[in-house]
Amino acid sequence: MKDLSRYQSSTAFKARYSDRTGFDLDDPDRRVPVRGHDLAITLTPQLPGRKGKAEQLLHDRLRSGKKDRARALTWLTPLGGLIGWPEQLQAHDHHPPLSIVSGTMTDQVGTTWINDLLGFLGQIDFSQPLFGVALGGALLMTQTVAILQRRAFMNSVAAQIETRQPDFFPETLPSDTNSAIETRPTFAWESDASTRQGQIREENQDAVLVLRFTDGSLVMIVCDGAGGLVGGRDASQTAIAAIGTDLQRCWDETGNLSPEDLTRAIAAAREEVEGRRLPGVTTALVVLLQGDRMSYATLGDGGVAVVWPDGMVGQVQVPHHTAGMPSNIINAYIGQGCVVPPRIGTLQLELGAIVMVMSDGASDLFPFEDFALNHDRYPSLLGLADILLMTLEEARDPDSGGYLHSDNLTLALARLEAGGGDDQAR
Repeated sequence: MKDLSRYQSSTAFKARYSDRTGFDLDDPDRRVPVRGHDLAITLTPQLPGRKGKAEQLLHDRLRSGKKDRARALTWLTPLGGLIGWPEQLQAHDHHPPLSIVSGTMTDQVGTTWINDLLGFLGQIDFSQPLFGVALGGALLMTQTVAILQRRAFMNSVAAQIETRQPDFFPETLPSDTNSAIETRPTFAWESDASTRQGQIREENQDAVLVLRFTDGSLVMIVCDGAGGLVGGRDASQTAIAAIGTDLQRCWDETGNLSPEDLTRAIAAAREEVEGRRLPGVTTALVVLLQGDRMSYATLGDGGVAVVWPDGMVGQVQVPHHTAGMPSNIINAYIGQGCVVPPRIGTLQLELGAIVMVMSDGASDLFPFEDFALNHDRYPSLLGLADILLMTLEEARDPDSGGYLHSDNLTLALARLEAGGGDDQAR
């Protein structure tokens, strides 16, 4: 935007510009109220005016003044006997003597000790400066003690809420504190897996493998020879064996598995398939279950889903499809010439969550919502995967009588339970 200030403008133009925009051409940093504009006229009754703002400022100022005045009176009260004693002397004659008050109260109450007390007080001359000094000193002493008490109270509260410095040397902790240290809960994974050829395909080109390690962690692998092409079975079997071998080798060397190990295992499978010059291609779904965490690396399509304890279903796998192409065409796989990286991620799960890994032949038909609503009806997962696949395999169209599926079906599932150790997992 050009600098308008370097153009010579008439006074009338400047006035119109200021009325319409609220800005002053002579002083761009200053903005003035917009007057006469239709929008300004419409908004004026709805917005607080200058009078309202002024009243608010005056109210705040008065309220602040009241606080300052009250604070000043509080500090001046102990000195009242020193400052105001001349006025007290002059005003003494305008008030009834204390003896009259004592006589009136004596008639009403009629108790001897009150009469004696009031009589004694009636003999005191409150107009003397010495009494003012004594009263002021007593009030000053009282306020000083109150301030010291409040300060001591705040110091004690601050000491209680102050965060304690952690002990960086555990050996200095008392022995009885070991029992109070909260231990991390342990988990166990119950699992099951199955694969079926189905009623349509001439061979099963799916492959499934479940690896279990001594720390209770679990790896589920599903590979699907894509599209029923020649060599699909060899590709899936070679890939799943290479992935399993690489993960087992990593575990033997380090005693642990990480999410990065999943992608390295897929890379090893790619090298194996390309090294053998296999013509077929295959998908790969690799899921690591470790403690209460789930990590995954996927290529191609298929399904990776989580059934949560409250009956909700979360689809984790995002298929590698190409927009505008048929759904059975994938652009990421293990095979000749493909370098598309896998999709990876990590989730934290809850006790009772069920993780499901399946080929597209099963995921395209699987009734996830119905299974989630009835997931608590399965006290054990043993044999459940094959029962679910058999149900899908036998499903027929009620109108035509044909099978609903047209592919191989594979499913691996695991449920997170409390416990720990390989002896507690099934």
